[in-house]
Amino acid sequence: LRRASLWAEKRGQQDLLRQALELSRPAEPPNGAPDVNRWVRGAVELFKRGQLLEAKRLLEQAIEHLDRHAGAESIEQLPTREARALAFDALEALAEVHAAEGAWPDAMRCGQRAASLLEPCEFQSPFSEPEINRREGMLCLSMGHVTAAAGSDPRPTWRRAAYALEKVLEDQTELAAEALLEIGVWSAAAATTDQGDVCFAEAAEEAILALDHAAGRFNVARGKLLRDSQASSSKVGRCVELVRKELKAHAALAPLLCASGERKVAGECLGTARNLLDLVPESPPRKLAEDWAQSLSKLALVATKLGSFDSAEPLLLGQRRLAKVAGSLDLELEALKALAVVRRRLRNEAGVEAALAEVSALTEEGLRPAVMSRIRRMLQQVAPAEPRLAISNAQGEQDRGAVAVAAAAESQTQAARNLSSSGSDLAVASGSLATEEERWLAWQQRGILCQSEETVRALARRQAAAEQENGTEIEKEIDQALPKALTPESHWRIKPRMPIGAVIFGLLAAVAVAFLPQ
Repeated sequence: LRRASLWAEKRGQQDLLRQALELSRPAEPPNGAPDVNRWVRGAVELFKRGQLLEAKRLLEQAIEHLDRHAGAESIEQLPTREARALAFDALEALAEVHAAEGAWPDAMRCGQRAASLLEPCEFQSPFSEPEINRREGMLCLSMGHVTAAAGSDPRPTWRRAAYALEKVLEDQTELAAEALLEIGVWSAAAATTDQGDVCFAEAAEEAILALDHAAGRFNVARGKLLRDSQASSSKVGRCVELVRKELKAHAALAPLLCASGERKVAGECLGTARNLLDLVPESPPRKLAEDWAQSLSKLALVATKLGSFDSAEPLLLGQRRLAKVAGSLDLELEALKALAVVRRRLRNEAGVEAALAEVSALTEEGLRPAVMSRIRRMLQQVAPAEPRLAISNAQGEQDRGAVAVAAAAESQTQAARNLSSSGSDLAVASGSLATEEERWLAWQQRGILCQSEETVRALARRQAAAEQENGTEIEKEIDQALPKALTPESHWRIKPRMPIGAVIFGLLAAVAVAFLPQ
């Protein structure tokens, strides 16, 4: 305060100078006793302005006075309601100051002392109901975050907060929902591994119940707010905040349900969350935009696991937009990469290329070739692209010979494999169809992948002419050109060719069966 007084005096800030002098010399009532209530209120104002050192000094001074000069052995032994309420306010504010400084043990100590004042005892309660329940719930909710930051399990503290806030009036339903949300998010993280598998069933059950109740209560609170006819900017902001928390609850609940095998319920949770997308703000505050984006990311992952790619795409688009608002490059790149996979699953190749172009633009130039190559390999593994049906004239001649050899091998393999099939299937496998159109359709049905229809029709003409030539020459062509005959997509479709002896034996058997008397 002395430095603040000097700063205000130097710059001619008379109002600040007068306020600093008043805080440095607290007014005393007529009987000469210090006004502790004024100290506490002044410290709270300093804390709100970010003046932590000055606020801490005043609060410690107030607590020391209450401990030593209030006619009691300690602050917990204060007999009157007014004194105990003042002590609670001072300890709660000091705990917040310590938490802002990162002094977690000191914050926990002050919080525990404040909570002890709310316990039933021989002295008067500092507050009446339901105010005492609200104050206890808010204190425990805050102290749960302090406990988590200190490295301990905060769930017992949050459970106490939820139990206390359950008794608060119905117009503050979201207070209990906030405690349940914290319990659910923490329990969900404790119940699952890094890969998303459930490892602790008890924690998973608690998380599912807490998150489901939290989402429902946020929805109820939002509905009550929307039914209020007196709309204002503050209520609109509160409604958006309720949507954010409800979406966060669904984003934590849906993956847990999916990992627990409740895929149908997870799909219902995903559908409820999708209905909230229209309520997501276009440009939320930067600090909250990242939280929005992370929730959408979790929901999009669940949608892809459930195979609902149509649902995943708008979620990923929202994640990309919010990540850009938050300035999070990692979240934006994550959304674009996932978007490329989803669009490949939807066979939207133009959308895939658009997403990859954005990834390339956001990647450093030196790392760009390696990153893009890795992404394309990944896309080919998870969802191979459909073969293109157009090739250049320069590739045409080479493809005609290669595909012809592949088709000859396929026809022989199919002949041996379909001896017991109908006469039409045998004709298709042996290549005895009359027209080019029939041959082309037959090869397409058998899974022979070619790069152009022109190549296939040329193959049909080549095979028709080859049926009149020596079969040995065709076998030599097959042995020489088979390794280069297959496109990468067709390797898994065409089976290895059977020995020529087995093929000839199969054909003779088929002819014999055809001429046997009925």
